[in-house]
Amino acid sequence: MVDHVAEIQRLCRAVDWFAEEMKMKLLAKVAEGWTGWHCKEYIHGGDNMRQVLSHVDRLKNGEPQEVDIANLCMFRARYRYLGPGSEVKDANDTPR
Repeated sequence: MVDHVAEIQRLCRAVDWFAEEMKMKLLAKVAEGWTGWHCKEYIHGGDNMRQVLSHVDRLKNGEPQEVDIANLCMFRARYRYLGPGSEVKDANDTPR
């Protein structure tokens, strides 16, 4: 029998860990001067999708790209669900 409580706890720890990895990578990129991820042109101009596909190709070649791919997909999801220029203010504002 599966211990659902333990499974949920493991999943939550995994998500928390991965989200922290994503955040640390994004903060490093901001420190390098990367900006514009929230702009309509970035999402609809194709740059975001080209980057996703490039990172997927690198992942196929054995390079660790999971965090980068997740961050790029987060940009797309945020734009899709919240729209351009929208900001998530707290947990109650997150898309469902």
